[in-house]
Amino acid sequence: MALQRKIPYLVYFLFSVFNGSDTTFFFELSYEISFDYQADKAVDLGYHIQQNYDPYGQYLYEPLNFTSQKQHYSTEFTMTDPTDDNVACVFSCGGVDVPLTVTITNLTIKKSS
Repeated sequence: MALQRKIPYLVYFLFSVFNGSDTTFFFELSYEISFDYQADKAVDLGYHIQQNYDPYGQYLYEPLNFTSQKQHYSTEFTMTDPTDDNVACVFSCGGVDVPLTVTITNLTIKKSS
């Protein structure tokens, strides 16, 4: 899966990548999360696993330093909050002072063995 977004000047933009697939994260289960990422300019942005409803509480947040070189992100995450069947994988792509193109590829989120 490849996701690419052109981000306008000085806009705070979020995009979620589950698009209706199973988004349940179960209490005390661990998940392997990995993806490749890059942007056409160097910029610090964020990545979240969070509630997909108000108040949009975060289960995981990682700052990412995007550059024009493709980078790989990988982590194992354990759900320490109660089971949630409406979770979003969100990239915070905005609030920067120049137009920006962000590319996310090879996104995988799976239960750990």
